[in-house]
Parts: sequence; C-alpha cells; structure tokens
Amino acid sequence: MLIDWQLTVGGLVLLSVRFLAEGLPGTINGTNVLGLGYLIVLGSLLAHRSRETLLLRAEGRERRHCG
Repeated sequence: MLIDWQLTVGGLVLLSVRFLAEGLPGTINGTNVLGLGYLIVLGSLLAHRSRETLLLRAEGRERRHCG
C-alpha cells in the first residue's frame, strides 16, 4: 500500500516539474486526449502485470488461473 502512495506522489512531483520547465501545452484536442488515455491504460496494465510477476517470482511460486 505504501508503494502506491510513493508512486502517486512521485508522479505528481514529476508533473509539477514538467509544468514549471515547459509550461502548459498550446492546444489540447480529442486526438491528444485519446492518445494520452491509451498510454495511461497501457502503461498501467503493463506496470501492474510486471509488478505481479516479479512479486510472485520473489515469493517462489506461480499463480494458477482458474477457467
């Protein structure tokens, strides 16, 4: 649970540094929003799957899927 908060705070810190360094984007349109949403969803799924795989390997067991 603690790692979730650490990742959230780290992301907010990086976001604020990005806005300070580059400012707000010039234009935002539907294509930009869809692309960002796609990257967020894909990145979240990949990060979650990687984390689960690494934790299970560290514990020395594999998860069995039913069905």
